[in-house]
Amino acid sequence: MPEYTEYYVLKPGGSPMGPLTVDIIEELAKQGELTADYLYAESGAEKWAPLAELGILAHASFPPADLSEVPHVKPSSHLVWCVVLTFIGCLPLGVYSIFKSQKVAEFYAAGRYAEAKRTSDSVRNLCLLNVVIAITFWVLMQFLSGRM
Repeated sequence: MPEYTEYYVLKPGGSPMGPLTVDIIEELAKQGELTADYLYAESGAEKWAPLAELGILAHASFPPADLSEVPHVKPSSHLVWCVVLTFIGCLPLGVYSIFKSQKVAEFYAAGRYAEAKRTSDSVRNLCLLNVVIAITFWVLMQFLSGRM
């Protein structure tokens, strides 16, 4: 009895289809029912991967994914952390991070999703830097006051 691998295919935002054999997946791809944004997992596997990466389907041509339907998740502005850290950390850095956090919403509203994500990451890093500065300042003050 020949061995064959079964796969499950998942449309983003949908429910898994399967188990399916490679032949069925290839046929669905030829008919245009599967696109490159679909995910797959081998039966029993825990992780999903893009269907286009399935090595045995390298010769199959998938129609391009319709990216107009993909919702873009608004990245966090980290505004609450910026405000809190402005009072307990470095004031100038906190004010700058508040300014940058407002830009996240502006970029997202303008449809500049990648720039909104980069700005959100930048604000997060500024907050982390502000935490490091606050802790360093606190330890330094404890040391200078003789408590350590």
